[in-house]
Amino acid sequence: MEKKRDLVDMLNEAKVFYIATVNKEGKPSVRPFGAAVRYDGKVWICTGKWKNVYKQLMDNSSIEIATTLMGENGPEIVRYSGVAMPDEKQGAKDAMMEALPMLKDLYAGKEDQFAVFYLMGEAKIYAMDGVTVKEELMVVEG
Repeated sequence: MEKKRDLVDMLNEAKVFYIATVNKEGKPSVRPFGAAVRYDGKVWICTGKWKNVYKQLMDNSSIEIATTLMGENGPEIVRYSGVAMPDEKQGAKDAMMEALPMLKDLYAGKEDQFAVFYLMGEAKIYAMDGVTVKEELMVVEG
């Protein structure tokens, strides 16, 4: 039996994944992210509290993530759909800093501006046609 793949591993393998949020006008807003971690059984992302993505997630927690990877049998699309929930867990913040050491310098002296969110929703791997589900990844729960 094939070992189930992990959303965090796949996002980090991709190196860049794209997160879509909803802005105040109800329109999508997309930007690249570079790291995710698994902490306390949850998938976490981070951002700065001064950024639009933070403000958008605080107004509307709906989120989608997409990236592509080269699978064993060709390109694959990884998609997550759900919500991003804010949390102040120091352990999650520490895990993010460990996963992406440049964050330590970026937030040095302004740690209160560093925000983490855990994901609740579902993730799937699609064939390059974007329709055929090849695998459902571990359900992400809060």
